[in-house]
Amino acid sequence: MKENYYTIKEVAMITSLKVHTIRYWLNEFPQLIKRKNSANKLIFTDRDVEMIINIKRLVHTEGYSIDGAKNKLNKIYKEKQLDIPFEGLTKSTLKAIIKELEKILVLLGGSYDI
Repeated sequence: MKENYYTIKEVAMITSLKVHTIRYWLNEFPQLIKRKNSANKLIFTDRDVEMIINIKRLVHTEGYSIDGAKNKLNKIYKEKQLDIPFEGLTKSTLKAIIKELEKILVLLGGSYDI
């Protein structure tokens, strides 16, 4: 499935928010990931747009403060984390998954300790 990407102006139009509000929320909400394209412009995925709509609902409709909205989102997304049944996977499959995740982490500029 192809990922859709949007500029900040497109996100502003979709969500009926001002660009400066979206920029502020990018700095305030760790759930929003700053991504830039090759032209160094901010880009957003469908997931980001969904998250911004959720933040807007919490702050503008339900009356949460920024900190309250952060806490609510943390609670919501912790509950939605995937439970992967690792007991059905073989040891070699798990090792292969770990190796691939390590490669991704290195590509992202991170390091790991096992």
